[in-house]
Amino acid sequence: MSIENLNGKIIIKTSLLTRVFCLIVVLAGVYQGYLFLSGGLYDLLGLTLSFLIPFIVLNFIYPSQITIFSDEEIVVLSKFLFRAQELKLKVSEIKLVELRKSRGGSTSGNFSIDISMKDGSRKFIPTFSKLYSRDARECLENFLRTINTRC
Repeated sequence: MSIENLNGKIIIKTSLLTRVFCLIVVLAGVYQGYLFLSGGLYDLLGLTLSFLIPFIVLNFIYPSQITIFSDEEIVVLSKFLFRAQELKLKVSEIKLVELRKSRGGSTSGNFSIDISMKDGSRKFIPTFSKLYSRDARECLENFLRTINTRC
């Protein structure tokens, strides 16, 4: 997991560990497929889930990269395996942007970006990281502070 500030853009690259785990699950599915084709004992549910679960996790739940930048509007771009998701918010509609630690103890508390809108609604953007590095946390907080000064 790394956070970079490039020309007013924050780029959050999420951990490789989840993708490696999904690769291991897919390899187990390939082995089950081999057993199926060779006539050996195979697990049909395991074969199905070992291809389905990594696809769902990597394409809908866990992004590989989150990019945040702002001019007149804040744009959050989440890149997944085969797709990208974009969230655009006008700076004039935003009341406050802050970094929050989610519930859970020190072992399960990931950080997220909490955007409070002037109409009372809230948007949460998960960073999928515990932000162990003080430099990474300060980099993200400074970026959010610059957004707050324009709100």
